[in-house]
Amino acid sequence: MSPQAGSTLQSTLGGVLDDIRRYVESLASDSGEYVLRCGRTGDRPVPAAGLTFGTRATARAAALEPAEQLALLQSADFWRWRSTSPTATTRGVRASR
Repeated sequence: MSPQAGSTLQSTLGGVLDDIRRYVESLASDSGEYVLRCGRTGDRPVPAAGLTFGTRATARAAALEPAEQLALLQSADFWRWRSTSPTATTRGVRASR
């Protein structure tokens, strides 16, 4: 990969990740009872770590939209590796109180 192509990839990926972070933060609530946790490890995935959500549906939206965007990036071959982390897909992320 050329240095210019690598820079473009970083810029594109960084923009998508920033969009995901802003989206998840926009759904958060200061008084929410729900958090996102990895179903396998119990860890709170980035970018939702430290955030709470007012309803289970909102927490689910915070998990699903980023997962769909990351899946789109993976299918478009933006990634040179394939993530198997449950925090990168919806199958391992769940909303809990």
